Amino acid sequence: MFHFHRNYYSVLDKIYQDNFIIKHVTATPVKRRRPRSKTKENQRQFTMVYKIYSKKQNKYVQVCKMAFMSILRINKSRIEGVMKRHAESGTMAKENRGGDRKLFQFASRKEAIQNFIKKFKPLETHHSRGQIKIRMYLSPDLNVKKMWQMYNDEALPGYEVKIGYFRKVFNTSFNIGFGSPRQDVCSDCLQLLERIKLSRNEQEKQGLRTQYRVHKLRAKCYFENLREESPNLQILSFDCQKNLPLPKVPDQSVYYSRQLYLYNLTVVVGTSKASLTPENVHAYVWTEEQAAKGSNEICSCVYDCLNSLDFTGKEKVRLVADGCGGQNKNSMLITMAMKWLYDSRIRFPNLTELQLVFPVTGHSFIPPDRVFALTEKQIRRRENIIQPQEYMDLIANHATIHKVKIDVPILDWKTERQNNLKSTFHFQVSKCKRIIITRTSRDKIEVTGEISYRNNLGGSASLLKRGKRMYDIDPSILESAPSVNPDKLVDVEKLLQKHFGPQWDQISELQFYKNILQSNVVPMIGEREEEIINNSEEYEMQEVLDFV
Repeated sequence: MFHFHRNYYSVLDKIYQDNFIIKHVTATPVKRRRPRSKTKENQRQFTMVYKIYSKKQNKYVQVCKMAFMSILRINKSRIEGVMKRHAESGTMAKENRGGDRKLFQFASRKEAIQNFIKKFKPLETHHSRGQIKIRMYLSPDLNVKKMWQMYNDEALPGYEVKIGYFRKVFNTSFNIGFGSPRQDVCSDCLQLLERIKLSRNEQEKQGLRTQYRVHKLRAKCYFENLREESPNLQILSFDCQKNLPLPKVPDQSVYYSRQLYLYNLTVVVGTSKASLTPENVHAYVWTEEQAAKGSNEICSCVYDCLNSLDFTGKEKVRLVADGCGGQNKNSMLITMAMKWLYDSRIRFPNLTELQLVFPVTGHSFIPPDRVFALTEKQIRRRENIIQPQEYMDLIANHATIHKVKIDVPILDWKTERQNNLKSTFHFQVSKCKRIIITRTSRDKIEVTGEISYRNNLGGSASLLKRGKRMYDIDPSILESAPSVNPDKLVDVEKLLQKHFGPQWDQISELQFYKNILQSNVVPMIGEREEEIINNSEEYEMQEVLDFV
């Protein structure tokens, strides 16, 4: 009996103890009744047999009701309640205390809210970055309160809910946000959509829909080239960040003043799905007085990045960039790619193809844009940025820094293109979406221009002039630095005087600007203002003479 009592209380859980009672009590319906004065409701419904396990006899022994209750220290209502629920359900005991007792009452309302929210069409995200599978965005004009009011206005009687319940369903059943107003949306997309809205001719409207669909499919093909993963393929994407102003100060004079700039070209190694770490992100930075922001600088940075990477086991390299003609989509970049592919024949003999891929206008999202977003988020939090190194420290959180003209030489690709390549190609660079550069078995370099992302319809040919060979392309280093616009330097000096005072050149943190102003011939501010006054007086006098 002691062991039986101890087993019952070994687990202080009501459900365990209820199941213990069910195991040792057998309830059978009453088979025969004798006439008594008791009403039918008070009559006993079950006959119960009580058993306990006797360790001494090593078997179950039947006992009376009083003995069973005495051993377990429980009353008869506990036993009768447990056995009644067991007889009705036919299952083991369950916990019915507490819990959500209103869930079933609101199930139909919850379903109605979910169906209502599903009616809203999610926005197409900026740059059309594929299908959204995790998070969707609704119009920025909406919010939870407006949607709740709209739901209650059209809900059937009895299906109205409070805003708290509507918000709970919105947050727990969906992963939806409200987008911000779109910026830099594709002009072709907007134009076609507006023309479709305004058109009254069904045939014309169908033609516009076809153009819009073809435009979107071309953009989709571009992003497929950016996402493609293959053991034989290595993808690199590069882009220039917007010019970073120097100095960055919260002075209203900045609005009216020209400033110096820090340039940043970022190269991301990997597909658009690759994680962004300093190991696979390379940032090439330089200031305005060091070098310009042209094709020579861009090509030199990409050339340096290609030379620093290991392409063992790769057969193709794909360079992805936007279609900016002065920086990325030009014959100088083709010259650089030809030179690098030719020189890599010894280090990487299996590497025989290099592709230049350019996006559909308006859909030029590439991985460097993600890096720029992370960097600019930190830049916005800084009120003052005086020295270029401060920008570099922020960029270094997400990329490996390479200093142009210090770590990376600028090569004269423009001269090499003029001396060695034909003046006109067998394809039009501005219309190409892919430019395929191939090294043949005889170590010759042939180039193909394709106007589509999938079909290979263009013919390959050499771009070299007659009598020229690939080893003739040997760009020299450009040592000379560009001269900064004197008028801009005057504005910079004025800004420094207004913000830091007349003795700004005595501040050690501003030595960077002092060196630039000393190395460039800049007229004194007083002389510059006098020159402007004299010019204006001459102009006014000439106007009077013309009038007379």
